[in-house]
Amino acid sequence: MNIGLGFYEIFGRIIPGAFYLIALIQLALLLNLTSFDLQTFNDLGIIPSLGLAAIAYILGSVFFPLSIVWNRLFKSKNVLNIAFKELQIRNPNWKFEFEGNDWRTLFAYIRKESPGLAGEIDKQFAFYLMLEGISFGMILLAINQVISFLTGGTFINILYSVLLVSASLLTAREGRFFQTRFYQWIFETILSYEMKPENLVRRDENDTAHRIKKK
Repeated sequence: MNIGLGFYEIFGRIIPGAFYLIALIQLALLLNLTSFDLQTFNDLGIIPSLGLAAIAYILGSVFFPLSIVWNRLFKSKNVLNIAFKELQIRNPNWKFEFEGNDWRTLFAYIRKESPGLAGEIDKQFAFYLMLEGISFGMILLAINQVISFLTGGTFINILYSVLLVSASLLTAREGRFFQTRFYQWIFETILSYEMKPENLVRRDENDTAHRIKKK
């Protein structure tokens, strides 16, 4: 596995997991299940911080399936086809012998030919998954604001809830950008393998002959 990609995959779980952890602690406080003070996070040492990072990673993995369900409510079902159609529109002079659904096979070929580039492409999908998780985490925090309002809060809690939902939708939208870019990059890379430099740039022989004759 690419070391850089592994780094992104880990933080792709930890960062959304941090949102889940905060949401769970908030919910426990709202339900009077604990008297935990969130300010104690500022006084944590290295070892406790690493422990919290491990917990966040676990929560990020556990809640991952739920984040997918949440984002499917707003995700276009044709992201793959859209990416492939855009490739065809931008390159009308090329005939493609593959379809969008062949992306796994195409990506496997890229991994074999250009492992480093494949790692960069894979990061796009890692970003997509991370933003999906963050979007779902914001929804959990928004739900906590509603619970806070119902248990004696103020309309400020409703405002916070609306802002969190809006931020969640914007984050999910940004995640779809990275998902689309992931597929586009695969298709564009395969196309680039066929674009040989000698076929892209040629000397104009007629113009050269004209210049020689003129001299």
